[in-house]
Amino acid sequence: MGTSRTEKALRNSAISIIAHFIILVLGFINRKAFVSFLNIEYLGYDNLFANIFNLLDVTELGIGGIIAFHIYKALANDNHEEISKLMYLYKCVYNIVAVVVLFLGIIIFFFLPYIIKDGDLNWSFVHKIYLIQLSGVVIGYLLSYVRTLFNSDQMEYKTVIIDLISSLLIQILQLIAIIYFRNYLLYVIIRLFKDIIANIIIYIWTYKYYPYLKKIKIHVTKDYIQKLSLVKDVKNLLVHRLAYAVYGGTDNIVISVICGIKNVALYANYYMIVNQVNSLVLYKFLNPIRASIGNYVYTEKDFSKQHKTFYLLDTVCVWIASYAMAGYVLFFQPVIRIWLGSEFLLSYTFVLLFSFTSYLGISCEMLWKYRCTFGHYEKDRVYMIISAILNLTISVVLAKRWGLIGIQIGTIFGLCAIFYGRLKVVFEDLLLLSKKQYIIKHFCYFILEVIECSIMIFGAVFIGKGIVNIIVRIFLFITIPTLMNFLYFRKTDEFLSIKEYFFNLISKVRRKRVK
Repeated sequence: MGTSRTEKALRNSAISIIAHFIILVLGFINRKAFVSFLNIEYLGYDNLFANIFNLLDVTELGIGGIIAFHIYKALANDNHEEISKLMYLYKCVYNIVAVVVLFLGIIIFFFLPYIIKDGDLNWSFVHKIYLIQLSGVVIGYLLSYVRTLFNSDQMEYKTVIIDLISSLLIQILQLIAIIYFRNYLLYVIIRLFKDIIANIIIYIWTYKYYPYLKKIKIHVTKDYIQKLSLVKDVKNLLVHRLAYAVYGGTDNIVISVICGIKNVALYANYYMIVNQVNSLVLYKFLNPIRASIGNYVYTEKDFSKQHKTFYLLDTVCVWIASYAMAGYVLFFQPVIRIWLGSEFLLSYTFVLLFSFTSYLGISCEMLWKYRCTFGHYEKDRVYMIISAILNLTISVVLAKRWGLIGIQIGTIFGLCAIFYGRLKVVFEDLLLLSKKQYIIKHFCYFILEVIECSIMIFGAVFIGKGIVNIIVRIFLFITIPTLMNFLYFRKTDEFLSIKEYFFNLISKVRRKRVK
């Protein structure tokens, strides 16, 4: 990738990571205060409703991603008129989506008694919580579309700064609502304003940094929409959206219906930790790379360079995934016990499956980043359908026997189907590579991860107790993945490329400082 793309991606990642750590600390304090001063059942409702609204997100039809795909090209060509048309179209679509989500959300409102099992809260209170959260989702659609331009133009750091300030303010106010007022309803109302404040500021900034959006007269015709192939892409992507909604948006609903609302709350604590790590790794560190990839794929014509770049980035994802899984396996239970209490622990079998799910997601993340730049969603829609069927069927069947463990097994099977579909698209249509090489590599990476985790689990179980055991776990986390990854990768082309890239980057930074 070129120097300018690299510098932008690194700047976006660095600012995103710093901001995320600050919000992360406040988030953990917030959750501890939540379970200490409020009914744990509130947490179950919080996450259940979030899951329901994720399902409603299917009404967006993936148009945002399709338009973003075209924005990459327009930005690469510096075509102001095309960018303006695309953003106007984006706005119109999201206004329609907001109305549809509101309508569907009100319909679901009347079915809540069939979804929530073993709930102890007054139904009028539950309805208030639901409607407030639904309002936040609807308002988000009306304003959030403007973020796409900053992100596509590799200026995500601007939105991150605004989000950081907004999140800090809101989380402090939420802590006051929990500790001083002990009022969950106030807590939810305060959260409603987080995205509103941030999106209004970003909306203003958009016209400041892209003034041509106001100057250029927009006239979007039917012919223009047909030229973009939006209808065709939406038809193909709709299957993806529906399937992914079932795959990614039903776990908490299945838990609530079969295992009870309190299990949703216990699951939510583990999910929060994974979600925060994934937000840091996938969205703050790796997401800025997505815009670079979009630019790179459409400007770099040398396929050998594209292949080298893909495997370099893929290897970085595998390394990150190995540390993520090691961290979960070693620290999930001690962290939950110290942070919230032993009564919030789930089984260690669940922890292992949950950790493996996260490993899969991070290690194969580069497939998703590349797949987003390609379009042609008809190519892997059948695998999305298979994923949804596998996840829901296996989860429901096994949940009745094994509870949360069965649901996690269903999630893993669904995830494998998704990744195989993405692999076919990226390797057969975009990079023109053999899938076999990728599958063999990742199978070997997984075996390496199993060996690493086995060594760490053995050390964590049999060496020391109390503070000594925590020190041992930290030592194992730092040394085992680092040592074994180095021994395995040290002679690979990917490692040598990363080493060369790293030292070249240091040299450039030093030269700039001298100047």
